[in-house]
Amino acid sequence: MGKKKKKGIKSTEKITSNISKLLEDKEFESVEEVREYLNQFTGKSEMPPVVNQTPLRRAQDIIYEAWDFVYPADRVEAAHEALEISKDCADAYVILAEDAATSWEETKDYYMKGIKAGERALGKKNFEEYKGHFWGFTKSRPYMRARRGHAHALWKLGRHEEAIENYRDMLELNPGDNQGIRYILAACYAEDQRWDDLEKLFNMEKYKNDCAADWIYSEALLAYVKNGSCEETNKLLLVARKYNAHVPDYLVGKKIPSEKLPDRITLGGESEAMCYGAVFLEAWKKVPGAIEWLKKQTKDKIVGRNDPCSCGSGKKYKYCCGNN
Repeated sequence: MGKKKKKGIKSTEKITSNISKLLEDKEFESVEEVREYLNQFTGKSEMPPVVNQTPLRRAQDIIYEAWDFVYPADRVEAAHEALEISKDCADAYVILAEDAATSWEETKDYYMKGIKAGERALGKKNFEEYKGHFWGFTKSRPYMRARRGHAHALWKLGRHEEAIENYRDMLELNPGDNQGIRYILAACYAEDQRWDDLEKLFNMEKYKNDCAADWIYSEALLAYVKNGSCEETNKLLLVARKYNAHVPDYLVGKKIPSEKLPDRITLGGESEAMCYGAVFLEAWKKVPGAIEWLKKQTKDKIVGRNDPCSCGSGKKYKYCCGNN
């Protein structure tokens, strides 16, 4: 009997990887030839088979399929199958860390094996070449997944400095930050009250216009730490509320995050607010007076859906901050 799979799940990364493999097996003289070759597959559900697959590629294909399995036991079985084919399959260790480990120590060890496997698979030359845009190459993504998981395990084990150093290294490898490492790092700094480090992170040019709740609400918290309640700090909070009006409820205790957080979030929506509350609440609690300040700033500012929005946009609440 086949393994039960999640409905509607399709690995975009697998498609990208297969396209890369196909292109590697061909010789093209121009970009136009590449486009013409790929256009013949547009709209088709199946790509042509990739010939001359390496053991690592065969192992990775097993993992791509395993990602869609419903049951952890099936994913673990697939991970072991992949490792029998290639010990350099980092994503197999990622699955074992997530679905087979029974402690954070064991989780950390599996992820470390994944990091080592990813390094072997990439090789020193590619590792150096990919720096600065690591996520742009499917070959390096298993390494980055293992690195992120390893840092998280270190944090859970109380090894905060090591975790932070890992996250910093990941941002250097991939400043574009497709994995959202900057948000995790911001949470680490805030929870450990490393306010100067948090300020430096916020001031990085590449992330200055970020409007995610993890960023703008934490900027407001940092401003409160630095300056207390003042016009500038209150304005930052007002701007944050304009982007996501749901967050304060999860910080002041009106709402409690679900035990299982959503896999995907909507910017400005309830899902984003819930995730922010789950991750950053402890940091807010550690700052004396921060929760009380937040309550005061949001008190009596709840408006009806047809009233002018309290963010000052001039729109009705239902068409502005209430439209989430």
